[in-house]
Amino acid sequence: MKKAAIAVAVLLLVAAALIAQDFSNNEYLVKAREYEALARLSFDEGDYDAAADYAAQSKEFSRLSDEYVARMLARSEASTRMAALDSRIAEVEAYANAEDLFMNLDVARASLEAATGSFDSEDYVDARQYAENGLIALEGLAESGVLPASYVVRLLLPTRECLWRIAAYPWVYNDKTKWPLLWEANRDTFAQPDNPHLIEPGQVLVIPSLAGELRSGFWDPEAVYPALGE
Repeated sequence: MKKAAIAVAVLLLVAAALIAQDFSNNEYLVKAREYEALARLSFDEGDYDAAADYAAQSKEFSRLSDEYVARMLARSEASTRMAALDSRIAEVEAYANAEDLFMNLDVARASLEAATGSFDSEDYVDARQYAENGLIALEGLAESGVLPASYVVRLLLPTRECLWRIAAYPWVYNDKTKWPLLWEANRDTFAQPDNPHLIEPGQVLVIPSLAGELRSGFWDPEAVYPALGE
């Protein structure tokens, strides 16, 4: 009866382990189920020694299946995060002021390279962590949206646009006192380079980055932009 009790206890443990398994049809799980079936058959036939042996083998294959599933999940997660980092790097590289972000990009690229090396060595946990580190390096760079890098002067009546009004737009500098930045960046395109007050409708102004904010493309009147510094 003692052997029967041991066999029953092992069978219950094996059954619980199998229920908890990911139902991926891996070779270890298939073996675990095969040995579980043999254990139950031997138990029903009263061969408790064989039942215990089969149950132990089923439990071992269940453990191997657990490890395999965990490894495959880690592989999938690492692959997903590496793809996200690769995409994020390409996105940031496309920004008009990408050269201002070289330190962040260098960290991200190095992280992707390290992640790739670990992935190739089947060290999926480290690969995922390296990818996460790269994503953190680029985190927040465009979290609140990308601001415009260029602006076409408009004809606004009854007032006229001027550099201080443009600088005051929330998506430019949100500060009218920053207008000299616009002038210095664009004075060579002015009809009178030494006269910052003479701007004309249709004139294209480059908006240089003030504090590392991300800027790309022309201002779109239909788009919603965040206010700089808020």
